Amino acid sequence: VATVMVLVSFGSMFVDAGLSTATIQRSNITRSQVANLFWLSGGLGLLLGVLVAAVAPLVAWGFQQPELLGITLVLSLTFPLSGFAVQPLALLRRQMRFRDITLVGLGAAFVAQAAAIAIGWTTGSYWALVAVPVVLSLTRLVLLWGVSGYRPQRLRRGVGTREMVNFGAQLTGGNLINFLARNADYAMIGWAWGPALLGYYERAYKLLLFPLQQVNGPLSAVAIPALSRLKDQPDRYRSFFRKGVWLSGTVQLPIACFALIAAEPIVLTMLGQDFAPSIEIFRAFFFASVISSTAPATSWVFMSWGHGDRFLRMVFVNTTVVLLVFGLALPYGVVAMAWAFSLCQLVLRLPSILYCFQPTPLRLADVLKPLAGVAAACAAAMLAAWVVVTRLVHPLEASPLAQMLTAAAVFFSVYTVGWLMLHGGRRGLRDLVGTVRR
Repeated sequence: VATVMVLVSFGSMFVDAGLSTATIQRSNITRSQVANLFWLSGGLGLLLGVLVAAVAPLVAWGFQQPELLGITLVLSLTFPLSGFAVQPLALLRRQMRFRDITLVGLGAAFVAQAAAIAIGWTTGSYWALVAVPVVLSLTRLVLLWGVSGYRPQRLRRGVGTREMVNFGAQLTGGNLINFLARNADYAMIGWAWGPALLGYYERAYKLLLFPLQQVNGPLSAVAIPALSRLKDQPDRYRSFFRKGVWLSGTVQLPIACFALIAAEPIVLTMLGQDFAPSIEIFRAFFFASVISSTAPATSWVFMSWGHGDRFLRMVFVNTTVVLLVFGLALPYGVVAMAWAFSLCQLVLRLPSILYCFQPTPLRLADVLKPLAGVAAACAAAMLAAWVVVTRLVHPLEASPLAQMLTAAAVFFSVYTVGWLMLHGGRRGLRDLVGTVRR
């Protein structure tokens, strides 16, 4: 099932084709335009489903596993089911109906897991795992149609859909290049250094960066439709953007800084002693994790302004640089590869932000100023946690779990006090809570 899910995950990038963002970010959109995008997304889903079903025999033959034929055929159903759900979901996001989106997601997940448990209980086979994405996609489609109230119209020509399709194609191209860049280091390390070192590298990356990346999803779901409505109001656009960057940094930056200070106990606690070689790799990803806290700064702007062409150019240039640096670092081992990735993110971030902001009312200060107080609080917390871990806890030879919990208590206590002092105490806390609730 995992083997086929790699193919399904890759193909899923093309089902949306950037058409949901095209719907969300438009200042004005007609029912005819949405209808055209609906049939286009559904058609792409059907086409991808047919293609995946057609290669099912090759998948089974290539891996010498006859079971993969049936698994691939069944999982190919997820593509058309996802394709016809793209526009109803995009309309809910455009209308900022996040409560309805959450209920749909929870409802679909509950039904899918219940079906999987029932199948697993009665058959005890891998079909329980196959059922999850299929039932999830089907249930989500039904719920989205019911909640959104959307009913498609017939296709129409000359309604201004081409510009939206071009924008979606540019986003898809950029996402594809990003996908290849983010997996190139895995392929290179696996080829040059073998699966064991690749495992240390991959676990360190996931342990540090994957949780941080999950913060950006909910923030972007709110920020992109909101900023898209404010393009004609520069002052409000900048104010909303700065508050979003501040919120992202407030949550993500302290996590990245704490991970650097407590790298050893975190890795040993979460992954075990066998993954001790991952510690230095984990530390090497520090700059990449810091940059992750400003990652929304460019994606929100590109999407809300509809600058798909600029997004594609920036991704292409950045990916080219990253791949060249990966090639230079590969002979020196996996730690060097981690440093190469991390330093590339650091060096490329400033020109990326400046290029992104060029045709907008935003300036570099709109990223730096909201993060200044957060960074100062993090610096104080890092110093306090480092002193406690190195001078008090480590000499006592406490367990990794005890070291991690002690470091966390010190770091986040000092960070919270520093954050409150720099952001106006209770008033800053009320602003934070209000922003999160909204």
